[in-house]
Amino acid sequence: MTCAENLAAFVCRSGYEDLSDTAREQLKVRILDSLGCALGALDGEPVQILRWNIDEFGSPRQVHTDWRRHNGAGFSSLLQWRAGTVPRFQ
Repeated sequence: MTCAENLAAFVCRSGYEDLSDTAREQLKVRILDSLGCALGALDGEPVQILRWNIDEFGSPRQVHTDWRRHNGAGFSSLLQWRAGTVPRFQ
């Protein structure tokens, strides 16, 4: 089993009641911090680029499920390039 699989198994068998009071408090802090960062990023450039792509090329569901039929391989490459996830071949 990989490290990721071990971690996933641990998380799946654990519950909120298994956390200590300190861990519960820190979990709340982390979740609120993450939500605050997400809200603060709504007007940021990456989100604006994503919104432009959705307006220009369609909804994320359409892109995810039917990108070959509706948009072609070029659209997938554009999204990967915009997201910075284009594979690098060496």
